[in-house]
Amino acid sequence: MKIWGGKYLIFLRLRRFGKSLWISILHHYYGIEFRERFEELFAKYYIGQHPTPLANHYLVLRLEFSRIDTTTEEGTYQGFLDNIVQGVEGFLVTYEYFDFLISQQLERPPDSLQVQEAIFSMAESNNPQPLFDIVSSTLEALSNRDWIKFDEKHIKMILMSYLFSSQLYFIKSEPEFEQQYVDLLLLRRPPFPAPHQFAFELKYLKKKDAHKLSEVIAAGRQQLQGYLNSEELKTLDHLKSWLAVFVGAELKYLGEV
Repeated sequence: MKIWGGKYLIFLRLRRFGKSLWISILHHYYGIEFRERFEELFAKYYIGQHPTPLANHYLVLRLEFSRIDTTTEEGTYQGFLDNIVQGVEGFLVTYEYFDFLISQQLERPPDSLQVQEAIFSMAESNNPQPLFDIVSSTLEALSNRDWIKFDEKHIKMILMSYLFSSQLYFIKSEPEFEQQYVDLLLLRRPPFPAPHQFAFELKYLKKKDAHKLSEVIAAGRQQLQGYLNSEELKTLDHLKSWLAVFVGAELKYLGEV
């Protein structure tokens, strides 16, 4: 690619010819967020034994258009816009959080392999507990100033930053279903055959409001049930819905609805 030069490079191949795999390799080779995994991913290959100076030096904006409904011109255009928005949102979440970890100088940020294993456990066994334990550990590393004006959107940002490290799911933040908004919706991303899809509702209480926990759990479960009754969500197979409630940094409730 360095030899080819040029401002724009177009890579055309037939279906099932490895285009997505090649793009993923480039992302993992150049993306700054995979720096700690470079040896794990590339050590036994030539590009790992002879790395270029720019390896893991880029912020990568990844755009995914494979699920656009091209039945109509209007649907194609809207799908294109939606995917651009999701790609930019993922970019901001991933790299803002990456900078956050550096600025906080955490003694031990979550191991990337640990995160991947937690995501796979969730996908395979409908068990999000390990992933939410990682989120809780991250929250415990925050300073008192970080908790000023803190709410569930910050928890969602941390959770999304971990989820974007995997290619298993399309991640939808607050998609609308019959004038209701799910905090996070995880949809299968071809060609990965994830057994389960997920809808997550996230709640946060300050420690001084811990006495409201039961009330918030009941309201959250009712919200999720309302989402699940929407016609569009009813069409998603193997959709699992979970409510997570944090009190301060502690995960106080994680339950399936």
